[in-house]
Formats: sequence, structure tokens, C-alpha cells
Amino acid sequence: ASFSSRTGAEMDWLSLTLTTVLILVLYVIRLSRLRKTRIPRDAKLPPVPPATPLIGHAEYRREHFFATTAIEWAKSYGHTFRVKLGFTEIVIVNDYDAIERLFARDELLCRSKAWRLYGLSVGFENLMSTAIGFFQAGSAGVPTFMHWHMLHFALRADSLQAEVQAEIDRVIGPDRRPAWEDRRKMPLTMGVLWEMLRWKSITPLSVPRR
Repeated sequence: ASFSSRTGAEMDWLSLTLTTVLILVLYVIRLSRLRKTRIPRDAKLPPVPPATPLIGHAEYRREHFFATTAIEWAKSYGHTFRVKLGFTEIVIVNDYDAIERLFARDELLCRSKAWRLYGLSVGFENLMSTAIGFFQAGSAGVPTFMHWHMLHFALRADSLQAEVQAEIDRVIGPDRRPAWEDRRKMPLTMGVLWEMLRWKSITPLSVPRR
């Protein structure tokens, strides 16, 4: 039994690791394809200083980046260059004349537009979607939780399932419905419920806890 449980735990970790790696690979491929479709092949892009793979330029997040590192890079790569933050690229223009010419063009999509206050609104649709979200979040894990319980009992029909059934028959019996106060007299049944919540998490990418 110990070898079987150890093997099952190793398989859980292996499947979790493979799933995580597969998601990351698909995410990188998806971002790469989106970037290729957004940038024309004949586009002349500004130069990029050497960056750390996947991370990009960590110097950009420093407090005095524009007053120190950006000026040094402008001397080496020109007044217009690119900075990478993960899979996001930022174009930095470090010259007043270039900035003035750039913001005067109609093709610039990121320049400031007419701004107006949207205001605060809480409509019926917002409240309804919030209520639906709470209902789905509270009920989505129940079928999975019960499914694991049934499988757990089926594997131990002559031991665990029989003991829990005997406790239920002794405390509740066949002549009445269970009451909330019965839980205080059923330590084995409550322990099995709590152990299942700890042993098999209902979240897709979570891991068992010891």
C-alpha cells in the first residue's frame, strides 16, 4: 500500500509538471505568432540592447532608469531604441526633436486622445453577472470533490467505506434524516471529509498537501 501511494504521488507530480511545461510552451508559441502577425516583415524596427532571455531588460524597472541607463543606451544605439520586458517591447525616444516629429504624425496610435470621465455605474447586468460568478465559484468544485470521494470509497469498500457506513447507521439509523448536530457524534465520517479536501485538491493545477 505504501509503494502504491508513493507511486501515485509521483505520478501526480509528474503529470502536474508536464502540464505546466506544456502550458508554458503553448503560451510562448502563441505570443510569438501574435507578434509576427502584428509587425510587418518589411518594418524597420529600432535597435535593441542586449537583454536577458524571457526576462528582458531588468534595468527598465530601476528607479533612475531614464536618467542613467537610457541616456547611456541612447549614446550607443541612437535616440530611438527598443526595450524588452518579457514578451512586451517598448520603444523609447530620447530626443526632443524626434519626439516632436513623432507625436505630430497621424499614424501614431498611442498618442493622447480626447479624454472624458466615464463615471461610476452599477447596473442590473453587473449585479447579475456578479451573482452568477459567486454561484459558479461556489458550486464548481462540489462534483469533483464528490467524484474523488466515490473513487476513494470504491478502492476501500471492505475497510474505509464499511467503517463509515457503520458509523452512519449507528448514529443516524434508517428511520430519520441526518441533522447538522450529528457531525459531533461522527468523528470518522468528518475526518474522511476533511482528509479528502486535503489529499485531493479540487483546483486544476494545485498539488496534494502533506
